[in-house]
Amino acid sequence: MKVFLIRHAKTAIREGPTLKRQTPDSPLGKEGIKQAKLLGKLLRKEAIDVIFSSKWERAKQTAEQVAKNLGKEFELFELSLLLPTSLQW
Repeated sequence: MKVFLIRHAKTAIREGPTLKRQTPDSPLGKEGIKQAKLLGKLLRKEAIDVIFSSKWERAKQTAEQVAKNLGKEFELFELSLLLPTSLQW
């Protein structure tokens, strides 16, 4: 069994002229949609049975584009990796 962990594609906020704070609901931008479609095409050679996505908008949009290219559906799945915020580096 192979497991692919894929980060979301580029968001619209990151395509703008300034760096703004990204939120969980940040959508993909035009470049991000192209990236996600390309990823779907690249993954066609793999035997993918299930696609999971977090509920974050940019992750859902990435999964949607990949799933379309693979002729699959995707399922929402949330895994939170809680990191301590009080650590000093």
